[in-house]
Amino acid sequence: MKMKRILSMLAVTAIMASSAAVMGVSADETTPTNGADYSVDDAVVDQDLLPKASAEWKQISANDPNLMDSTKLVYTSTPEIPTVKVEETDTGALRIKMTKEIDKEKRTWYDAQSDLNLKDVFISGKYLYYDFKAVGQWNINLYLSDEGNAQDNAIKLACYIMGNKYDDSTILYTQGAQGDAKKHTYGYDEDGKAGTYKGRLDLQAAIKDAIKGGAVEESKIPANLLKEGGYVDLFRVGFWVVGGTNSTLTVNKFFLGHDASDPTVIEPATTAATTAATQGGENSDNTANTTAGNGSTDSSDSTMTIVIVVVVVVVVAAAIIAGVVISKKKKK
Repeated sequence: MKMKRILSMLAVTAIMASSAAVMGVSADETTPTNGADYSVDDAVVDQDLLPKASAEWKQISANDPNLMDSTKLVYTSTPEIPTVKVEETDTGALRIKMTKEIDKEKRTWYDAQSDLNLKDVFISGKYLYYDFKAVGQWNINLYLSDEGNAQDNAIKLACYIMGNKYDDSTILYTQGAQGDAKKHTYGYDEDGKAGTYKGRLDLQAAIKDAIKGGAVEESKIPANLLKEGGYVDLFRVGFWVVGGTNSTLTVNKFFLGHDASDPTVIEPATTAATTAATQGGENSDNTANTTAGNGSTDSSDSTMTIVIVVVVVVVVAAAIIAGVVISKKKKK
């Protein structure tokens, strides 16, 4: 009877230990922290979204006959009359400056766009970090698709970045709406004010909010963005300078990442495996290396390893105790 009781207690202990191990691993690896204390400078860069000045940049020409019709504008890397100048500063930052050749009577907002061509970017639990200074008004667009009218598949970030200063900020999605900074309201189409901006925002939450508000067409983005997983395509980035020839945007940092003190953000293993299988060859190796570089691990593998170790230890302990009990019986 004593032997059966001991073995039963050991079995229960093994089950409890295994459950605790599973719960512990899951909690640590899947629950990101969203604390207010973070550092842009110390954040872990998961995906840089700031092209170099030497990259291919497209813009419209100052003599484009369709300056007032955004649906017909032609973006080119070799404009006849440049509207913006893209250059690198002495500190390595990216500077976008409006040229003096623009016709201010027709148009006072111009941008420079560069292709990112990033497919299935995992953004769940990550943040969009930014560090820039604006002289004059500005905006930053991330294009989620390369189909149709560019403005229908882009998310405008100025309203979210300005509203990011306050916990109670509200975005107004009515077309052309202008917010009231004193009331912490910001229009989606509103350009940012001059100043220095340094912080982070939840890109996935912003995109979902823009879809809900009708500012971004849901059909233009991957369906799994709205489900658990959080993947998105980032085809290009556009930096806007608005107002006049002195308008300048100097960007030091612009990337997707996470705080070094946050739990590791893990990409779902099934989706990662599917992506690697479809890409194949060199891209598959790159996917694996990126995951390893971020310190990510497959939570199911880690959990199974812990469970096996616990069970083995308990079984060995049971065998030792059983041996001791049998030995005592023989002596009696």
